[in-house]
Amino acid sequence: MLWVIYRNRERAVPSLEVHRLTQQVIVPLTGEITHVVAGSRQDGSPDESSMSAFRIPVGQGICMRPGCWHTTRVDAAEVTCLMLTRRSTTVDLIAYLNGRSSLSESTIVAVAAEALQI
Repeated sequence: MLWVIYRNRERAVPSLEVHRLTQQVIVPLTGEITHVVAGSRQDGSPDESSMSAFRIPVGQGICMRPGCWHTTRVDAAEVTCLMLTRRSTTVDLIAYLNGRSSLSESTIVAVAAEALQI
Protein backbone atom coordinates (compact mmCIF):
# COMPACT_ATOMS: atom_id res chain seq x y z
CA MET A 1 0.00 0.00 0.00
CA LEU A 2 1.35 3.43 -0.88
CA TRP A 3 0.34 7.02 -1.55
CA VAL A 4 0.65 8.17 -5.13
CA ILE A 5 0.45 11.83 -6.12
CA TYR A 6 -0.78 12.35 -9.67
CA ARG A 7 0.07 15.67 -11.32
CA ASN A 8 -0.37 15.03 -15.06
CA ARG A 9 -2.99 17.46 -16.38
CA GLU A 10 -2.31 16.88 -20.09
CA ARG A 11 -5.37 16.00 -22.17
CA ALA A 12 -3.35 14.08 -24.74
CA VAL A 13 -2.53 10.44 -24.02
CA PRO A 14 0.84 9.73 -25.69
CA SER A 15 1.61 6.52 -23.78
CA LEU A 16 0.13 3.74 -21.69
CA GLU A 17 1.62 1.39 -19.10
CA VAL A 18 0.80 -2.18 -18.18
CA HIS A 19 1.77 -4.39 -15.25
CA ARG A 20 2.15 -8.05 -16.16
CA LEU A 21 2.17 -9.60 -12.67
CA THR A 22 -0.09 -7.59 -10.41
CA GLN A 23 -3.56 -6.28 -9.93
CA GLN A 24 -3.53 -2.63 -9.00
CA VAL A 25 -6.08 -0.67 -6.96
CA ILE A 26 -6.32 3.13 -7.13
CA VAL A 27 -8.61 5.15 -4.80
CA PRO A 28 -8.58 8.96 -5.13
CA LEU A 29 -8.33 10.69 -1.73
CA THR A 30 -7.99 14.42 -2.39
CA GLY A 31 -9.68 14.93 -5.76
CA GLU A 32 -11.23 13.26 -8.76
CA ILE A 33 -9.01 11.47 -11.29
CA THR A 34 -9.57 10.60 -14.93
CA HIS A 35 -8.42 7.08 -15.63
CA VAL A 36 -7.68 5.79 -19.13
CA VAL A 37 -7.73 2.06 -19.85
CA ALA A 38 -7.29 -0.18 -22.88
CA GLY A 39 -7.36 -3.87 -23.59
CA SER A 40 -4.58 -5.88 -25.18
CA ARG A 41 -4.19 -7.25 -28.67
CA GLN A 42 -3.17 -10.87 -29.28
CA ASP A 43 0.51 -9.85 -29.20
CA GLY A 44 0.10 -8.09 -25.83
CA SER A 45 0.32 -4.55 -27.23
CA PRO A 46 -2.38 -2.01 -26.33
CA ASP A 47 -5.54 -2.10 -28.44
CA GLU A 48 -5.89 1.61 -29.13
CA SER A 49 -9.41 1.13 -30.51
CA SER A 50 -10.53 0.00 -27.05
CA MET A 51 -9.16 3.03 -25.18
CA SER A 52 -11.66 4.78 -22.95
CA ALA A 53 -11.52 7.30 -20.14
CA PHE A 54 -13.72 7.69 -17.10
CA ARG A 55 -13.76 9.76 -13.96
CA ILE A 56 -13.29 8.28 -10.51
CA PRO A 57 -14.55 10.46 -7.64
CA VAL A 58 -12.97 10.75 -4.20
CA GLY A 59 -13.54 7.64 -2.11
CA GLN A 60 -14.39 5.35 -5.02
CA GLY A 61 -11.78 3.27 -6.77
CA ILE A 62 -10.77 0.89 -9.48
CA CYS A 63 -9.08 -2.50 -9.44
CA MET A 64 -7.21 -3.32 -12.64
CA ARG A 65 -6.28 -6.86 -13.53
CA PRO A 66 -2.77 -7.71 -14.71
CA GLY A 67 -2.45 -6.79 -18.40
CA CYS A 68 -4.75 -3.74 -18.28
CA TRP A 69 -3.11 -0.86 -20.16
CA HIS A 70 -3.67 2.44 -18.34
CA THR A 71 -2.71 5.98 -17.42
CA THR A 72 -4.14 8.62 -15.09
CA ARG A 73 -4.87 12.32 -15.44
CA VAL A 74 -6.07 15.01 -13.02
CA ASP A 75 -7.77 18.39 -13.29
CA ALA A 76 -6.32 19.79 -10.05
CA ALA A 77 -2.66 20.66 -9.55
CA GLU A 78 -2.23 17.30 -7.83
CA VAL A 79 -4.36 14.48 -6.45
CA THR A 80 -3.25 12.00 -3.80
CA CYS A 81 -4.46 8.43 -4.22
CA LEU A 82 -4.23 5.25 -2.21
CA MET A 83 -2.65 2.49 -4.29
CA LEU A 84 -2.51 -1.21 -3.60
CA THR A 85 0.07 -2.94 -5.75
CA ARG A 86 2.84 -5.50 -5.69
CA ARG A 87 5.97 -4.20 -3.95
CA SER A 88 8.25 -5.51 -6.70
CA THR A 89 6.21 -3.65 -9.34
CA THR A 90 6.72 -0.37 -7.47
CA VAL A 91 10.47 -1.03 -7.06
CA ASP A 92 10.70 -1.89 -10.78
CA LEU A 93 8.97 1.36 -11.83
CA ILE A 94 11.00 3.56 -9.48
CA ALA A 95 14.29 2.09 -10.73
CA TYR A 96 13.20 2.63 -14.34
CA LEU A 97 12.01 6.20 -13.79
CA ASN A 98 15.30 7.03 -12.05
CA GLY A 99 17.30 5.58 -14.97
CA ARG A 100 18.81 2.72 -12.96
CA SER A 101 17.36 -0.22 -14.90
CA SER A 102 14.97 -1.29 -17.61
CA LEU A 103 11.46 -2.44 -16.78
CA SER A 104 10.96 -6.11 -16.00
CA GLU A 105 7.40 -6.36 -14.59
CA SER A 106 5.83 -3.49 -16.50
CA THR A 107 5.87 -1.97 -19.96
CA ILE A 108 5.34 1.62 -21.08
CA VAL A 109 4.64 2.21 -24.77
CA ALA A 110 3.75 5.13 -27.01
CA VAL A 111 0.28 5.19 -28.55
CA ALA A 112 -1.03 7.24 -31.47
CA ALA A 113 -1.59 10.83 -30.40
CA GLU A 114 -5.05 10.81 -31.94
CA ALA A 115 -6.13 7.58 -30.22
CA LEU A 116 -7.77 9.44 -27.31
CA GLN A 117 -8.00 13.02 -26.13
CA ILE A 118 -9.62 13.50 -22.73
